Amino acid sequence: ALIKELIKTKFFLRGKCISKIRDHFVMEDERKMCIMQLMESLVIYTNSTNPTLSFLVNLKMVQWSVCHGISRYSAVAFSVYGLFLCGIMGNIAEGYECAKVAKAIVEEFNGIPESVFGCNAYINHWVEPIHIVEKRFRQDYDVLMRTGNISVALASRRISNQMSLSSGRPLASIEADTAITSRELEEHNNERLRNLLLPMWQFVLNLMGQSNDPQILTGKVMQQDDLLRKSEENKDYLLKSTINFHQIWAAFYFGDLEYAGALVKDIQNIQSTNVGSFLVWRCALFDGLTAFALARKHQSYKWKKHAAKVTSKVRRWVEKGNVNCKHILFMFEGEMAALKGKNETVREKYSAAISTAARFGFIHDRALANELFGIHMLEIGETYFAAHCLKSACELYSRWGATAKEKHLSDKYKWFLDDKRNFLANRGGTEI
Repeated sequence: ALIKELIKTKFFLRGKCISKIRDHFVMEDERKMCIMQLMESLVIYTNSTNPTLSFLVNLKMVQWSVCHGISRYSAVAFSVYGLFLCGIMGNIAEGYECAKVAKAIVEEFNGIPESVFGCNAYINHWVEPIHIVEKRFRQDYDVLMRTGNISVALASRRISNQMSLSSGRPLASIEADTAITSRELEEHNNERLRNLLLPMWQFVLNLMGQSNDPQILTGKVMQQDDLLRKSEENKDYLLKSTINFHQIWAAFYFGDLEYAGALVKDIQNIQSTNVGSFLVWRCALFDGLTAFALARKHQSYKWKKHAAKVTSKVRRWVEKGNVNCKHILFMFEGEMAALKGKNETVREKYSAAISTAARFGFIHDRALANELFGIHMLEIGETYFAAHCLKSACELYSRWGATAKEKHLSDKYKWFLDDKRNFLANRGGTEI
């Protein structure tokens, strides 16, 4: 039935430019409007309990919108259809066009941001800079709270907090906002959303130096083993993948490559548990970097093959318009060049990664690119470039607020960075 309705929907949309649907004629039949309202409710309330039924009903809403006219309820229809195109079919361009149609319909009918929540959460970040999408969530939260839509407002605030870490907002600001969100979720007895927030919150605290072991998600706000056990008991695979994502980030940051490699195997289902989420492409960064590091450490063909596979996936996203992955692709291409001993290409790709990360505001990834480039330069004896990049990385981590990460890096290379001679050698090159 699902395949049949999907084919029928594509048939109705054939020859039509999705972006032009916003100018389609308006639905005026009151009976059909009531049915559309009922279908919208079914889509929303069966999404978690019966996703197949939810999507079937949504496809019918898209068909009705094309055949009988656009209504305020069409916004949800095109939002969910866009998620399917973007998150499942990998058609980012058409999915994004659906998101723009949904937004235009909301504006046309003076709707509320609830109808385009899915666009911001699962589509727009595949094309737009993530810090812009994150800001939109904060704005939507205010509107939704004023209109009394508490559950969607809290979901918007939670996603805003999680996006802010990936976008590179200052950690102190993230921590303060997340504490407020946590209190609001407690006040409204929304334990599940609060649990989804905890791994990110604890990781932020770890980075800020407010835990005994920055690699373990245990401290002020959560106990890693307890939350993992809860995710297993409740079969909450979204929570488990959220924990695993922050674990692999922490493991890579703090140098436990073998543990990061073990987590890579657990994280492979993130695309199915987080369909369309920004966590999919964000996780690819540490999935790929871990594979490259282990390929280099063990001279492993298996890890090199995995790294190449992740690189190809990220390249496809960039080619389809994902601006948030441009610097990630440059980093991967630099790592692949390092594996092949192409040092000039390494320099070119990492220079591009650093400048691109800076242009899009990813201060944490700019720091990471400087760190990895500096390590490579140190390995090939380019001490001036190595010292410059490692010092830049420490300064950027410190500016971000990641004192634990800055300390980890500066302690690891203290023997090198304290030797002033390294800043005087090889001055003939160009600074990064």
